[in-house]
Amino acid sequence: MRIFCNLFLIAVSLQAVAALSRRYLEDVNFEGKKSDGGSLVEYNDSSLAFCSAMCDVTCGCFGFNLREKKCRIHHSFDQSNITLAEAGWKHFFPEALPVDKVNASYPMDCRNIYVTGHTQSGVYKIHPFENDKSRGVNVLCYMENCGRWWTVIQKRISGSVSFIRTWVEYQNGFGNLDDSFWIGNEVIHQLTWGRNCALFVSITLKDGSVLYQYYDQFSVSDESDNYRLFVGGPTAGTLDDGLTVLSGMSFSTPDRDLDIHFQNCADMYKGGWWFRKCMKSFLNGPWSPAYWASPWRPVVMDGNDVTETLMMIKPH
Repeated sequence: MRIFCNLFLIAVSLQAVAALSRRYLEDVNFEGKKSDGGSLVEYNDSSLAFCSAMCDVTCGCFGFNLREKKCRIHHSFDQSNITLAEAGWKHFFPEALPVDKVNASYPMDCRNIYVTGHTQSGVYKIHPFENDKSRGVNVLCYMENCGRWWTVIQKRISGSVSFIRTWVEYQNGFGNLDDSFWIGNEVIHQLTWGRNCALFVSITLKDGSVLYQYYDQFSVSDESDNYRLFVGGPTAGTLDDGLTVLSGMSFSTPDRDLDIHFQNCADMYKGGWWFRKCMKSFLNGPWSPAYWASPWRPVVMDGNDVTETLMMIKPH
């Protein structure tokens, strides 16, 4: 996902729409190109100002074709997809937010890290606990992909880390940030509850293809409410929607059965998740060669086909 860009500030005309709350940066490296994937929606007969306004509400970046008057709204995808030659296209990214001196000292998430000048992906320390700012958590930040400042909450690239864990382990988090990990349900709650956050999920298959799904709204409640999942708003991607049906469900682990199935889904399928009866998606199953059923129905049915999973969040 790493790609380094020279960004130049542009002025966006506001003749067609009301004043925008954000300004955007043009990446001239992508001039005259468009992506071969990751587009959320395309508008015809639009203006640059209209395209900017739509992105201000719903996305992380946008492309606009000055000749054809076309607007392509994107969420998150690998910028290396922007390879197809087509005259007239330009691509724009949100300008960095002003530095908050409090958040510079105690950054809550990867966005706070980014706006203080740390714009390369890597491991950083954040302070998501409002009642204890001294309590730091190391997290993996993806800064250079479209949309910027994503905080990774789950990643798997091997079977070296078992995801057959207890309630307390899923609560506190486990694994290795350089390999495979779960950031912890309590941290996810602190980062999302009462905030306007998006979720991006991707699955990489053995043939090299990357499938993804974007959710405009994502949050997890606290332990007293069993870390209940809430997803909503627009969703788009190539994985198909595998989470909305699980919205409102409590988190379950093999030692704490909170699904609505007559059996313990977490125990049967060997991993913690927001099970219903039992699941349409399940990214925490046993890694190959063990049996991992239905990582993401109906698109990815066999865990043996998976080489990487990723879940990451960011505030709008």
